[in-house]
Amino acid sequence: MSADLALINGNILTMCRSTPRAEAIAIKGEQIIKVGTTREVILLIDNNTKVIQLEGKTVIPGFIDTHIHVTDFGRLLLWLNLNNCKSIKDLQNILKKKIMKISPSKWILGRGWNDTLFVPKKFPTRFDLDLVAPENPVVFYHHSGKFCLVNSKALEFAKITRQTTILSTEGIIGKNPITGDPTGILKGKAMDFIWKSIPEPAPDDLLELTKLACSKIVETGITSIHWMVLTPIELSIIKKLSHNLLPLRIYVVIPFEIWKKELGHNLQFNLQKNSLRIGAIEISADGYLANKTAALFYPYRDEFKSTGKLLYTQDCLNSSVIEILQSGFQLIIHAMGDKAVEAALISIEKVTNKIQETRIRLEQAALLNKNLLERMKRQKTMVSVQPCVINSEFKTWSAIDNLGQTRARWLFPLRTLIDNDILLLGGSDCPMEPINPFLGIQTIVNKQYFIEEAINITEALTMYTINAAYSTKEENCKGSIEAGKLADLAVLSEDPTKISSNKIEGIIVTTTIIGGKIVYSG
Repeated sequence: MSADLALINGNILTMCRSTPRAEAIAIKGEQIIKVGTTREVILLIDNNTKVIQLEGKTVIPGFIDTHIHVTDFGRLLLWLNLNNCKSIKDLQNILKKKIMKISPSKWILGRGWNDTLFVPKKFPTRFDLDLVAPENPVVFYHHSGKFCLVNSKALEFAKITRQTTILSTEGIIGKNPITGDPTGILKGKAMDFIWKSIPEPAPDDLLELTKLACSKIVETGITSIHWMVLTPIELSIIKKLSHNLLPLRIYVVIPFEIWKKELGHNLQFNLQKNSLRIGAIEISADGYLANKTAALFYPYRDEFKSTGKLLYTQDCLNSSVIEILQSGFQLIIHAMGDKAVEAALISIEKVTNKIQETRIRLEQAALLNKNLLERMKRQKTMVSVQPCVINSEFKTWSAIDNLGQTRARWLFPLRTLIDNDILLLGGSDCPMEPINPFLGIQTIVNKQYFIEEAINITEALTMYTINAAYSTKEENCKGSIEAGKLADLAVLSEDPTKISSNKIEGIIVTTTIIGGKIVYSG
């Protein structure tokens, strides 16, 4: 049998314990037919074989991102990148270039500005944006995601005036202390006023943006994703995508409430063309640490003494979990606070004896304790984490200040989870966090907070490959480079196992291959 595609003279990280490294790969159709030495693979090359000379480059299994919001990522691709702005003048210059390309009434969105980098040290206001964009509503999100800067036109659309108020516990509308006029800075839930005013793209535009997002995703070496649906409109996009040749394998995760309201039990299983399938239902036991809606046993360390809250009673959560499992879908429970993790485990413990062959996954499972850890181990519960979110919880949200040193020590204890044989999955939470898998890997290998919970590079790669494939019962067809598995591969500029841990995020993906076809070449 001759190969259609061969990769030779390389450094192959197979993620297979029996043969962790190789030199070459032969591919026929969608599948790998040989992994071994270059000499062995050359025997399968003929005049019709496309040959890639790796010249020592590293090849790994294609990454599997287990948590991404695809449509929102598509929307974000139209946003202005403000990460490199070093002054208010820089903000204005970027805005000026955008204004020249669009109509006067069109909204302009951007994110990433950081006032601590500005020279001179001056905080921007709506008037700085008004000088350049008096007619276009403008929204510029801060790099922290905690607040945004808007111009007067955006305030007008959102109907925010000096009379508009919001509870101080929920957010802040920045106002001039003398005049009472809005400054253009909105924090917390005050940002919702603006977000609700931004018009939704037309369905066809949203479909094209989603396709663009898929093409951008493969540039990072990601070959499979778990699409975390947020809105019903995404379901219609998914159905349209099923009729297109996608450059990506997609596993769709639908929120429980949308499943119940929009679909009931009539959800079709026929969306499997081109590797797109609806596979899981996610139910949320609580909210998030960042806005203090994650359910905790003991209060956050603030003056309000809040403990967050559970979104379901225990009985309701139990019955919903059974309903999801009986429907044939994978069960995913979002549980961030320790109280929510306990509620999730109570439900899991009640059903696992009744329903066999379940691979149940906790999304986040952020704040833990020894008791919860032992119960998770007994139930063989998987945990999906987004490494850049971990970094944000400590760096941006100030987890140690909000939880205290003792509890913060048990926030995302990855080393402890792995040592207790709890399966970890890796994702990005893009577009809320960067999509780059190598940035996520570097974050947990080169950990800045509670460094005793850092894991090694092989363990981190496993989260995005073998473990992620296992989570969806696809370990026999993807996740490692072995004969008989799908030829989903990423060719890298450097070997992540042999460079300094603080340089991992800089690794470049030169080629992405999905099903034996080159879908990206940098």
